[in-house]
Amino acid sequence: MKKILAILILVAGAVVFVSPVLAASTTQCCKIHSSFKFDNQSWDAGTCYGNVSGTCVDVNGNALCDTTEARESWGVACMMNSIYRAANIFFAVLLVVGIVLGLFAGYTFMTSAGDEGKVEKARNYFLYAIIGLIVAFFARAIPSLVALIL
Repeated sequence: MKKILAILILVAGAVVFVSPVLAASTTQCCKIHSSFKFDNQSWDAGTCYGNVSGTCVDVNGNALCDTTEARESWGVACMMNSIYRAANIFFAVLLVVGIVLGLFAGYTFMTSAGDEGKVEKARNYFLYAIIGLIVAFFARAIPSLVALIL
């Protein structure tokens, strides 16, 4: 259990340190991938926001979209966009791992043939699958908590 908690803390720390790097991947603006509300404003999916009007380009000069809307808090919104993306990926990975672990627990339980060691092992797998699914659903709340803090 201590290992699982340590891994979860490491992953959460990685999200905190990686999200500003993801947000800084564009030089002038960022393209919002999923709609959200932040700073009493709506940030619409597929729209580029930045501090200048014109063409939104990435670090290599490739155009991301044609127009940008200038807003004061676009940098924080880009960071929130990155946190939302990371949380969605984390949710999907944990959901798949939890389901696979639950199926493996069921298979181990069915093939235990009364062996107490295998039954205990299957129960532990099932417990870990449930914990993983609970953590996955809490991962969906991380962006809301970050927005509340900011």
